[in-house]
Amino acid sequence: MAQQYYLEGIWQQFVRTNVAFKFFVKNMAGQLEDSTWPITAVLEGPEYLEAKVRRAALGEYAIEFTDPQYEGDYQMHVLVNGREMYQWLVQLREKRSQPGGTVQFFIDGPGLGGGEANKPVFININVRNLQGEPVDVEILNFTVLVGVSLKQFKAKVEHASTGLYRAHFTVPSQGMTPIDVRYCGNSVMKPPIMVMFW
Repeated sequence: MAQQYYLEGIWQQFVRTNVAFKFFVKNMAGQLEDSTWPITAVLEGPEYLEAKVRRAALGEYAIEFTDPQYEGDYQMHVLVNGREMYQWLVQLREKRSQPGGTVQFFIDGPGLGGGEANKPVFININVRNLQGEPVDVEILNFTVLVGVSLKQFKAKVEHASTGLYRAHFTVPSQGMTPIDVRYCGNSVMKPPIMVMFW
C-alpha cells in the first residue's frame, strides 16, 4: 500500500544545539506505519550537515542535526528512498533570538476533491498547535499556488475563524492541477497536492 509523509517542526532554531524535526509515515487509510524505504535528510547553507534519522515510535521518526555552528538560512531536504519529499527553509540563529512557534497544518475542503474548471472552489488550511488547538498565524505568510509554470497563479487566502484559513481559486482549464500551500516559503506538503478538474 502507498504511504504518505508528514514533516513537523520549528523552522527557526538555534545554533550550537541539536536541531530536531519529526517525520511521520502513514498508510492511505491514515494509520501510522513504519516506512518501507530509508529516510535521509540534509541541511545545506553556511555549512552542510547530514541528519541522524532514528525510529522513535511506530510511523514516527526523529530527524536530528547535531550542533550546527553557523548562523544563517539553510535548506533542509528530506528524502525517502532518495526521492525528495520536503524542502524547507530553516533559519538558525544565536540563542538571543526567540524561536518560532511549532504549528501543524492540515488541508481539507471541497477543492481537494476537484471539480469543474472555471467554477470557484476553496480549500481549508487548518492550523493547530502541538496540543491540537486551533491557533492563528500571520496570514501574509501564506502563499497558495495553483497550476504549473506560466499558468500558475496565487489563490486568495482569507481568515475564516481561529486557526482556519480559506484559499479561494478558480482553475481555468481541465486536467490534473497542483495545489502548493506554503507558509513562510515552506511547502506544507511536498510534492504539491494533485487535484483533477474537468
